[in-house]
Amino acid sequence: MEEKEIEKAKLHTSKEWTQKKFGENLFTLMRAKGITQKELAKAVGVTAATLSSYKNGTKSPTLPVAAAIAKELGVSLDWLCGINTESELKTENANYSDVIQLLVNLNNSVDTIIDSVAVYDGAYSIDTPCIRFNNLVLDHFLVEWKDVKNLLDKGTIGKNIYDPWVAQQLKDYNCPMNEIPEKLTTVLPTEDESDNEEVPF
Repeated sequence: MEEKEIEKAKLHTSKEWTQKKFGENLFTLMRAKGITQKELAKAVGVTAATLSSYKNGTKSPTLPVAAAIAKELGVSLDWLCGINTESELKTENANYSDVIQLLVNLNNSVDTIIDSVAVYDGAYSIDTPCIRFNNLVLDHFLVEWKDVKNLLDKGTIGKNIYDPWVAQQLKDYNCPMNEIPEKLTTVLPTEDESDNEEVPF
C-alpha cells in the first residue's frame, strides 16, 4: 500500500472513531442531564433528526454546531469529541438550577428518600433536610422538594403535576450561585442580615 493511501486510511479511521465517540458522549451526557433530543436540537439550531444522526455516530456536526452542543451541555469540545476523557462541567458560572437538575437526575436514577430532622440550635427548632448544603438557597429548595416529592411518593399527586413543578423550580432557581433567586428575596436574608440573624431553615 502506498504511503498516501496509508495516511488516507488513518484519517478515515480517525474520523469514524471521533464520530462514534462524539455520539457516545453526546448520548451519555444527554441522559445524565435529563435533556431530550428535541430540547437540545432546538437549543443548538438543528433538527431532531440531525441530532439523532450525531448521537448514533452516523454524521459529524460542523464545528460551530459541535461547539454549541458542548456549551449547552456544559462540557469542553475536547471531552465531547473524546480527546480529553475528563469531563469539564462548568462550575465557575454554575446556577442553582444546575445543581437542582443534578439532584433530580440522581433521584430519577436511584430511588431517593429526602427526609428531615428537627435540630434545636438554642433559638429555633429547625426542620433540617438530611441532605445538607452549606447554602441557604439549596437547603430551602430541598425542604420544598421534600414536601412535593412526598406527595408524589404517596400517590397524592402524579408525574403530571410533579414534572411541571420541577421544570418551574429550574426556571425559578436559574441564577448564579452568588445571588439569591428572585422568588426567595423576601424569604432569605441578604449577606449583611445573615451575619446578624439566625434563619430557621
